[in-house]
Formats: sequence, structure tokens, C-alpha cells
Amino acid sequence: MAESSSKGGAVASAALVPIYEVKNTVTGDQFIIYAPADHDDEGMFIAAHVTGAPVGSVAAPRILVVHPDDIGEYATDTVRLMRAASTGFAAIVWTNNTAGELLAQLPQ
Repeated sequence: MAESSSKGGAVASAALVPIYEVKNTVTGDQFIIYAPADHDDEGMFIAAHVTGAPVGSVAAPRILVVHPDDIGEYATDTVRLMRAASTGFAAIVWTNNTAGELLAQLPQ
């Protein structure tokens, strides 16, 4: 973990590591789950949603912290909504670097 100095005090920072990504290249919608931080004893996941935006504009991501017991159901519901919202265009899993129970829970 990198540390940086801010007004004399040390501030810890770490990069977010994406472990699961679903994208719709037609609509621009994206859903990403990031691995829990090493210092997070509860193993909370960060989930980010970006809704497709018209060309020339930018959509702000919605970012949530999701409990490990809820991440499988949360991802399943999100991917189901992404797939239902784009009739005729599949939301595709681009990255799945999960393992074990989480791998079995996430939509493929």
C-alpha cells in the first residue's frame, strides 16, 4: 500500500482492483465490482454503476459499498436489469477474476 503525506500526516491510499465487470458496448452501461481492500476486516466490496450517456456527455458513476453476504444477489439483480433494459443487446461479462463461492454466485 502506498502512503502519501498530507499536511504532515500520513494518508494511506490503495488502488481499486476490478474483479468482475459487465459491459454493454451498445448502450455504454457498465457494472464493476472491486476487490475488498486489504485493510478491510469485513471484506466489503465496492460496486460501481455507470449508465450509458449520449455521445459528448459524461455519466457520473454510482458507487456503493456492499457487504460480502449480499454481493452475489446484488450483482445478479444488477446484471438482470442491465440485460432486460437493452432488449436485443446482451450485457456481457468482460472480466471475472473471482473464485470459490463468489464465482458460483455471479452471473456469467
